[in-house]
Parts: sequence; structure tokens; C-alpha cells
Amino acid sequence: MIRQVPGAIAVCLAATTLVGCGGGDVADGPNPQSASPSETTEEAPERAPSCAELAGVIERIECFADRAVEAGDASVCKQTDEEAVRLQCLAVFAERRGAPEACREIPTPSPEHLQLRDTCLADVAPVIRRPELCDEVETPGLKDGCYLAVARATGDSDLCGRIEDPALQSLCTGEAVHVD
Repeated sequence: MIRQVPGAIAVCLAATTLVGCGGGDVADGPNPQSASPSETTEEAPERAPSCAELAGVIERIECFADRAVEAGDASVCKQTDEEAVRLQCLAVFAERRGAPEACREIPTPSPEHLQLRDTCLADVAPVIRRPELCDEVETPGLKDGCYLAVARATGDSDLCGRIEDPALQSLCTGEAVHVD
């Protein structure tokens, strides 16, 4: 299945806004350089790095999100101290599992956080075909896009009437709304 663009944009947008897209020092997880000489003489079996040990923020987000999806548990996202990774993980989990409750766990102390929560809800709504989730979206452009996406996903052209932007509403009502 092809992932929707808004979710992918949200990952980089929020990661850039909250912490930057570059890597950073990781405070948690074992430090392989701290092993004593006696511990390094034996060959240990190779182990996969923990999510927190991955260099790039996008890789850490995907790692935690993959583990959360596999476990079916959004609380896996909370196993990191990095706010951007934790919140993006919740958004990715929500979209992949069709779990709007994970979006609602994203706090909204700033406009960037609100946009991430709204993007999350707008991405989940068409996946699970629930237009009422669009009512929770506070960001006007995202709310309109949410209604359009759900109208397309469900084939319900009545949802076009909820779109406030005249051009987007015209697009919605003028095109043949089809079920994906």
C-alpha cells in the first residue's frame, strides 16, 4: 500500500521543527566503547542496535513505530526520552493501525504540536473511514483536506459540504468522488 504524503511530510516537518532532522547524542542505551578490556576479548554475537542507538531521527522514529505496530501497543513509543521521536512514533502508529486514540495522546502546547496532532487525525480518518475525526482537527486547511480524503475514501460526496475553502470544496464536488 502506498503511504499518504501528509503523514510523510508530517514526520520530517515535526522532526525538523522539534529537534532537527540530523542525528544527535543518545542518552539511553548501552555504550559499546565503555566495555572493559576483559569484556572485549571474547567475541560477542552481533546484536541489532536498539532504536535509541540509531543515528538518524527518522530511523529512530521508524524503528520505534515498527516495534509499536508489531506489538499493537502505542506505549512502545513512550520508551524514548526524545519528544520528537515519541510524538512522531505515535502519529505513525496511529496511521498504520487506524488508531485515532494514539493521535489524541499527542499534547498540543505549541502550534507545531497541534499541527502534528491534526495531521495525525487527518491521516487516520480516511484509513478507517470516519469523517467525525475531521471534526476534531483544528487547523483549517488540514480539516478541509481531511473531509476531502474521507469523501474520496467513502464515496460520500455529502462530506464536500463541510469543506470551508471554496476552491477545495469545488474540487470535491466537481470531481467524481470514488471509493479507493
